[in-house]
Amino acid sequence: NLQLTIRPHFLQNTFGILFTLCQMGENEKLGGFILYLSSYFRYIYQGIHQLSPFSAEAEIIRGYIGIASVQHPDSFEIAYDFPEDINDVSVPPLLIHNFIENIMSHALTRGAYLHIVLKLEKRDGQAVFTITDDGIGMPADTVAAINRGEAVQDTGRVHVGLSNSWQRLEKIYHGKAGMQITSAPGKGTSVTIRIPLLPSDNSTHEHE
Repeated sequence: NLQLTIRPHFLQNTFGILFTLCQMGENEKLGGFILYLSSYFRYIYQGIHQLSPFSAEAEIIRGYIGIASVQHPDSFEIAYDFPEDINDVSVPPLLIHNFIENIMSHALTRGAYLHIVLKLEKRDGQAVFTITDDGIGMPADTVAAINRGEAVQDTGRVHVGLSNSWQRLEKIYHGKAGMQITSAPGKGTSVTIRIPLLPSDNSTHEHE
């Protein structure tokens, strides 16, 4: 149910992009987008009851960024910083992707160029993801509420995806994972997610 909560928003954006590409006559880009959607839905339905290798999540993220660059040309760039060996890193499907999508939905502003960094480190038996941007940021009270796991409304936007991610981490890892957000208006946002490393042969371990 927590996974399903965030998908209507993604689907609304998807249909909007498909319609725009049709109007523009961008058949090649439209075909690429349809192939991406096929991979996206195959990924989420294969992994709905299990953890997924981060390598698979990273491919979904790269595909999404390719589509976003069509929707927002010359508006942003993203840098990836991963260790060479990520075979022991598994994630709940779409967990990291949702943060990237949230940035594209809320941090982009007209006339400004957005920089995004997705970093993965392995420290003390944990996979530590850091997702940063230099977008519009959030006020302190909003950040505090999100860090408590609450769904909050900020200037008309309800941050359901962030609360959703916090709840998923709690339910899957039972206190062994964590999420922390820091942000300031006009200075961007940084999200840190800590997930226990699992043996590579347990990357499809089913959870409750």
